[in-house]
Amino acid sequence: MFNEEALKWTKVIEENRVYVFSGGSIKMANKRFTSIKNDYCITFDRNTDIQECKDDKQINQTGFSFTTIEQIQNLRTNVTIDVIGIVLQVGQVGTLKLKTGETRDKRNLVIGDDTNLSISVTLWGETATKLDLKPGMMIACKQCKISEFNGKSLNGSSSLSDYVIGNINHVRATAIQKWHSGFSEPYELVN
Repeated sequence: MFNEEALKWTKVIEENRVYVFSGGSIKMANKRFTSIKNDYCITFDRNTDIQECKDDKQINQTGFSFTTIEQIQNLRTNVTIDVIGIVLQVGQVGTLKLKTGETRDKRNLVIGDDTNLSISVTLWGETATKLDLKPGMMIACKQCKISEFNGKSLNGSSSLSDYVIGNINHVRATAIQKWHSGFSEPYELVN
């Protein structure tokens, strides 16, 4: 959606609700302008109609496409990925002063996975203050952006709904949990 239509529907659509969309056009996705790994996108215009409907719980809320920490080493900065791992370290919540003069909460954590590597993830805003994290927990993070600050690191999404903690129903989560239960070697930090 663009311009007036985007403004109009922003007031109506809420996260974690179910809607029926009609009146869109399917086009080839321009990969420069999206982090979604699909070949197609749907564009909506003034002919679009959106109606909220009852949630029948059939739709999977967390559709992850996980990247291993080892794979991150070969990806360029500003690429957006989903990642899953075991929380190894949880930093304190701090405040960062922005160029605009405003402040923003931030918290760093380190996660590791079955590639025997670990990576720093920075949480921002309410995710930094509201996620109750402890070492040993599993965390899945959606829409993390790869950065090159003191080596490779990840900037997490600022939306709480982009994180799942604990029991994660995914084949990758099962593999990491199995691996972690028998793991004793130290993790190597990704650089």
